[in-house]
Amino acid sequence: MIDIRDESLTSDITLVQGSDASSKLLDTYPSNYTSPSGFAPMISDSYYPLYLAEDAYNPLLDLHATRDGIDSWAAAVGLRSRDLFGTCLVIFLVITLGVTLLSIALWALHGMSEYFSTDVRRTNNMYANTNRSSMYSSPQASLGGKEAYEPRSYGWDADGPQLPTQSTLAAAHRNSDRTSAPGRFRRTWLRFRIKGEAGAFHAAALYGNLIRLILMFHLPITAFSVYQLSHASASVVSRVFAALAFVFVSVVIPAFILFKIKRTPTGKLYDATRTLLSLGPMYNVYVEEKQMFRVLPLAASLIEGIVVGGGQGSGIAQAIIFVLVELVMLVMPAIWYPWAEGAGMGAPTAFLGIIRTACAVLCMLLSKTVSQ
Repeated sequence: MIDIRDESLTSDITLVQGSDASSKLLDTYPSNYTSPSGFAPMISDSYYPLYLAEDAYNPLLDLHATRDGIDSWAAAVGLRSRDLFGTCLVIFLVITLGVTLLSIALWALHGMSEYFSTDVRRTNNMYANTNRSSMYSSPQASLGGKEAYEPRSYGWDADGPQLPTQSTLAAAHRNSDRTSAPGRFRRTWLRFRIKGEAGAFHAAALYGNLIRLILMFHLPITAFSVYQLSHASASVVSRVFAALAFVFVSVVIPAFILFKIKRTPTGKLYDATRTLLSLGPMYNVYVEEKQMFRVLPLAASLIEGIVVGGGQGSGIAQAIIFVLVELVMLVMPAIWYPWAEGAGMGAPTAFLGIIRTACAVLCMLLSKTVSQ
């Protein structure tokens, strides 16, 4: 049996934790705890499933007087608060690397399969052309009996050149293909490079998958990077990485992609396959002429991330801003409906918006400022 309060599960799970042991949460279990008389024998005996090690740190019952908010959440999951951003960034980069390597592997496998199958197709076509020429294009079958046995009389003179037959023309054509056309490897390379016919589709698919990752990690990277910048005990290196992540992942890259969508003609956004593969995750759920609606969810994610990361000193302020943001996101689809008619997106979006707004209102009502 594994004790859920084992320190190996709560103090060493971070991916970026430093070597300073003084900040690890290894304090002993509170000494003033008294086990219920009916369960005390089972709690103190490791043989039973209810066993609790008294010398193990319990983050669920003892948060060691940490501040409310991200600090308490970090203590509950067994991370130092200063390691939250690094852990989030490492997970994002690892998933990004995995998606990139998988896409490149599929890209290479597609190219290799076409490289080896091209030779088989060319061989089959060559045999088919040979059979057709031998069955239907025999030079002797088109001549009379005497001319078939006296080929010299068919030329200009006895020693002059002969008229070309279909078989000799086919042979010359194959020889010219061998000398002028590129080899199999070069043909495959030209087709599967980034600007090639097949390579461009793989590159566009990889680009679109990376955009999906940015959309998934936009809120946590924004929140943890802003929190890292405001953390008093964070190192200079971690703050530099936090600033770079906030600038590029949270602001610059989404703004650049939206700018490209704005400049691209609407017909190309939905009709060009490579454009849809690469930029589609930003707008493919919206109807034409409404692609820029994506600005609103990204702006809401940016505002909420900044409030979560930088507003740890006031929970009531965070809740008020959340309520305002959710109200705007609830009303905007009614003003600027981004989906096609009959898509059925209005009702579920409104339902989820009401739930998020209610949660934000409850957070505001349950905050210490209001409850006291």
